[in-house]
Amino acid sequence: MIIVCLTLPAVSQISPYLEKGKSGFGLNAGYEQANGFSGMLGNLGFSYKGIFDIEANVFSDGYYKDAEGILRDDATSLGFMGCINWWLLRKQPTPMAEVLVGLTAGVEHFAYNKYTYLDPGTGENTDYHGSTDGLFGFDSRVKFRLDDSWSLMPGFAVVYSLGTETYSDVNGDYSSMYNGFMSRQGVSVSKRLDKGNIVYFEANHYTSTFDSHDYYEAKIGFVFSQK
Repeated sequence: MIIVCLTLPAVSQISPYLEKGKSGFGLNAGYEQANGFSGMLGNLGFSYKGIFDIEANVFSDGYYKDAEGILRDDATSLGFMGCINWWLLRKQPTPMAEVLVGLTAGVEHFAYNKYTYLDPGTGENTDYHGSTDGLFGFDSRVKFRLDDSWSLMPGFAVVYSLGTETYSDVNGDYSSMYNGFMSRQGVSVSKRLDKGNIVYFEANHYTSTFDSHDYYEAKIGFVFSQK
């Protein structure tokens, strides 16, 4: 198939911004863009003592007819994802730098609407309905404290995805299995406010071993820290 796993939501948005030992919850919203699609995203989650994260994500995208090679110009998708993250390593080698390494796992489902293309194998118009998959991998960050309130945090994550996609043509309904790897390279800038809450801006670049496009996202978030 030509589209699977167009996003990598299984990355923590909360604990890396909190001080070690602090709990909190956070939210963010942003925009994602690729050669063949663009859309909006949102995230809501909770962190326990800056070690465990539980998060929910939503994605809404529209697809470009010419770039995707599809037959309609009004194709859309809606995706939902739940994930957990365990930051098993948080070390501070210097007073101004902290290294974080964590494991992440999640389940996601994407439903597609009006995504129709000509299957070169059968010569039939085919409707792509969606995908459901599980993900497992790791996330890593290095948090540089620029001063008492500002921080710069580059990061890198890789997850393995295993799932099922569904599609149909005039002859019936079909499903197939897929698997592969996705990665994220990104950086964020954050500011700690007077009460310990954090506001941040994050930009990421995503790649994969699938036939989907590389894509980019930018988002703004807010983390409410335990007092």
